Amino acid sequence: MLGADANTKGDVKAQTTETLARLGRTLKAAGFDWSQVVEGMVYLTDVSRFADMNGAYRQVLQKDFPARTTIGAGLMNADGLVEIMMTAVK
Repeated sequence: MLGADANTKGDVKAQTTETLARLGRTLKAAGFDWSQVVEGMVYLTDVSRFADMNGAYRQVLQKDFPARTTIGAGLMNADGLVEIMMTAVK
């Protein structure tokens, strides 16, 4: 999932925050919550911005942090700086 839109363009922290908000709504709609997330995969176009992404990520996932992989890679969306995939299990 991506959080790239007109309000977050060019801002890794804002895109991470928006992506996690969208993921949170998706989890809730599917009957899950953050405590059931067991894995996260983050694609980051510029790994030198890791701290910006990580700060926003840690605001949502503060306790019992699930396994996470962060990969430096280009994204299909030209304005996308961060893409996050998560796995949740009941």
